[in-house]
Amino acid sequence: MPGGPWRPRSGPPGRRPGTASVARSATRSPENEPSCRCACAGVASSPRLGCDPPRASGVAARSVPPNGSSGPAPVCSPQQAGVLPVRRGFSTGLRRVPASRIGSSCGQTGQRQPGQRRTARHRTARRRTGRSTGRWGPRMGMTGVVVRAVSGAAAVGLAASTAAGVVVARKAVHPRPKRTVTVLDVGPAGVTVPADEQTRCPGVYRVYFGAAEHSVLLGDVRTDDGDRVCRAVLDDPGTLPTPGDELLWTGYLLDEPAAVSPDSTELVITADGSDRPAWLFPVPGATTWAIHVHGIHSSRTAVLRGVPDTLAAGMSSLVIGYRGDAEDDRGLPATFGAEEWHDLDAAMRYAVDHGAERLVLVGWSMGATVAMHAASDSALRDRIDAMVLVCPALDWFTALRWGAVKAGFPGFLGVLGAGALTVPGLSRLAGVRTPIPLGRLRPRPPVGVPLLVIHSVGDRDVPIDASRRFVAAAGPTATLVEVAPCPHGSEMNRDPDLFHGSVRRFLGRVAGRSVPVS
Repeated sequence: MPGGPWRPRSGPPGRRPGTASVARSATRSPENEPSCRCACAGVASSPRLGCDPPRASGVAARSVPPNGSSGPAPVCSPQQAGVLPVRRGFSTGLRRVPASRIGSSCGQTGQRQPGQRRTARHRTARRRTGRSTGRWGPRMGMTGVVVRAVSGAAAVGLAASTAAGVVVARKAVHPRPKRTVTVLDVGPAGVTVPADEQTRCPGVYRVYFGAAEHSVLLGDVRTDDGDRVCRAVLDDPGTLPTPGDELLWTGYLLDEPAAVSPDSTELVITADGSDRPAWLFPVPGATTWAIHVHGIHSSRTAVLRGVPDTLAAGMSSLVIGYRGDAEDDRGLPATFGAEEWHDLDAAMRYAVDHGAERLVLVGWSMGATVAMHAASDSALRDRIDAMVLVCPALDWFTALRWGAVKAGFPGFLGVLGAGALTVPGLSRLAGVRTPIPLGRLRPRPPVGVPLLVIHSVGDRDVPIDASRRFVAAAGPTATLVEVAPCPHGSEMNRDPDLFHGSVRRFLGRVAGRSVPVS
């Protein structure tokens, strides 16, 4: 040990004679010579710091008279002869015995021998280097370095993945610009646009242009050369798009309430201190009301196309908006129905207060999630007679995973994003003030309520697999109608006969089993 001679530390009071600690200096003197020294190990006799006979040296312990005297030397006990006792973390309060004095008289080299117990030197080296000096020390030390490096890299990777998942979640809950297609040509045959999955899909679609001030209905494909698609113009619009215009492609066949019924009225429904607009299509004397709920970042116009079926079934129909939709100028994030269902609950209360005895909920996409939460938590859930779910979002972990893939991200980031929305702190980073309860992301089917689920097998936004699992879990009260491949929410456009026929037969069965509430 550098820095001056070795000196014993003062032991505790009452130390017995002959148990002084070993001290060594550059110049030995009688004053600092130990009172008892074991010649085989060079350590002081002490009740705490004793010796143990070496197991493999074959050298018997012998005593050396202190201070070179010729008298009989104190004999060390067997426990005091040899190496230091093995006890991990052992400390005597004395200065450590120099390594050069351990085993100096017994032919020991200070190196740990096979079968020999661990000594103070080895323990000291372990404390200083953080690893063993034994046979396997260097290898175990390298393993520890590798483990720490891998653990650190994993932690960094997890943090980066979580941050990316939060970004994906933020994109999902906040409104974003709608996808548009560019008009390539307009002629007597129709409107020519780039060919893709949406523009090639059979059916009738409404496209908006000129800052959504104008719209036209486009019919089936007339020509398709692989790069360009020409679709017929069905109505006689006052304004046609021109080459270079951006078209917003939708499935909105009916774009205003008057196109559904001249008897429609607009009203306001209040929920949680906020007024939300709604359209009412009354049927005189109807005791069953249908409430239509649109999807995420959309508007009431999106579900007007479903109202004729409920009117034909003799049901007054209410088309509602909810917080955070395209008509809400507050810019609130979507919460996948966790908060939006309160607006549907207020609409259900309005219907009951105005003569409704039974209720039918019609939900599209996220509107189906909103309807599921109302069927689970509303005080009026016993009034729900049936539910019609179109392209329903019933598993948001799956929906965000496919959304991430569609946006060019790895799918697992969507799953992390959905999970982040349920965690305090991470949900706020994603823009949601209150974490979404985990159960809200995968709602369960209501018990005993008839369900009609209509979904396309080619939906790339909300895959049909989630609907299949949902219907299987619901049991015999649920019916799944699978539509040919088409983009999300285009089931009615792709196969209108199958869509309308399935809905009207289902509502007819529901009307036959409905029992008025007394």
